[in-house]
Amino acid sequence: MNDLASLTAWATAAGATADLDPAPLAATLLSAEPTRRLARLSLTRQAPPSAAVVVGGPRESMLPALQRLTATGVAPARAPHADPTWLARWLVGRWPRGPVVIDHPLAAGDPTRVLGLVAPMPPTRLSLSASPLPFPRASVLHFNALHALTGEPGVVGCRLVSSPTGVRHLRPRWSLRHETLPALADHLGVGAAAREVLQPLLDDLRQMAGRPVPAVIEVSYDPEPLPRLTLEWGPVGVRLATSLARALVGGETALEAAAGALSAPAAFRLRLTCGAEGPEQLEALLPLPGDPMKGPW
Repeated sequence: MNDLASLTAWATAAGATADLDPAPLAATLLSAEPTRRLARLSLTRQAPPSAAVVVGGPRESMLPALQRLTATGVAPARAPHADPTWLARWLVGRWPRGPVVIDHPLAAGDPTRVLGLVAPMPPTRLSLSASPLPFPRASVLHFNALHALTGEPGVVGCRLVSSPTGVRHLRPRWSLRHETLPALADHLGVGAAAREVLQPLLDDLRQMAGRPVPAVIEVSYDPEPLPRLTLEWGPVGVRLATSLARALVGGETALEAAAGALSAPAAFRLRLTCGAEGPEQLEALLPLPGDPMKGPW
């Protein structure tokens, strides 16, 4: 994979906008020869599919791309962080180990960037009062209570959703202990969706696999906690993924088309986001050429 020009066909096939100039994006994202190369297709009932490229790899090789992105299109949330590379330095300094993941949309009109880190860390590493999205006291208390409910010693990573105006969302991630889901969902205000959608889904996956399926949960702060819970798991065969899309949010035809264009028999991961009213979004992370379908995530 030498550039992104040959990689937009999957997005076009899915009916998603992919009009971004591929040359500068390829120079930024692919010069580091990332080990993780994924196509992200996002499906909702309210809008057409959207498409993005996700790359990741060791922080030493990914840091130049991360710094270029923060210098050209991502601003920190507040002063005195005027230096455009401050965010990159915060990420690398706060998380001293683990891969870096960059999610970049293919639509020219979408200013969103998602910067992620994959590393187990105590929750204090988020430094909620001094992060790119400082938390008020109420959000800190909510986060601490949520962490306690997970039963986990720490987070497994974090994603920052950013735009040229600043960091919009901070999304901590935890490994899911299945028995904790009801309490976590109630704490986030999505208890009904968990009982009606997420718990039955986990039960079905366990029945198919003959064991509990490893999963990750992700929550969003802006910096107030949002009534939203994301469940991520995989790999997931394309047939099952399209069935879930059909049942939950629609867009199964787009998912089939994207997977077909990429010759992908399975999604590396699926992300299902539920709000208080039920399923809101399904994201399929499909392997691009060169992705190993395994390794840290």
